[in-house]
Amino acid sequence: MAAACLTIGAGGCGGSSDSAQQRFRSQARQICRDINMQLATASGAQKLSLGREEVRRLGSLTPPPELREKFRTYLANEADYYRRAEQAIARHDLAAANALNPHQDDQLTRDLGLTDCG
Repeated sequence: MAAACLTIGAGGCGGSSDSAQQRFRSQARQICRDINMQLATASGAQKLSLGREEVRRLGSLTPPPELREKFRTYLANEADYYRRAEQAIARHDLAAANALNPHQDDQLTRDLGLTDCG
């Protein structure tokens, strides 16, 4: 089996091809660019709604296997950020809402290649 893998290349041996990663990243970045354009003119409440929409739309994507765990972590962290922000706003605790860091996963975002997201 190892010889066959060497002959046909890694793409035929169970790993995702670079093109699958590129397709996934392209789709995810497009979602984020679309949301970012809307965020440019959104109010506070609209921004939270758009953030949740971004998480929902990103969650509909299927990442290649080698990115799956990092992507799940990224989505969980993003969803948690929006949940905590909404809770703080519901309590009228603007200080807590402003103290939240929406860019807590900058390294994870870079690792995933989602430079337009987060």
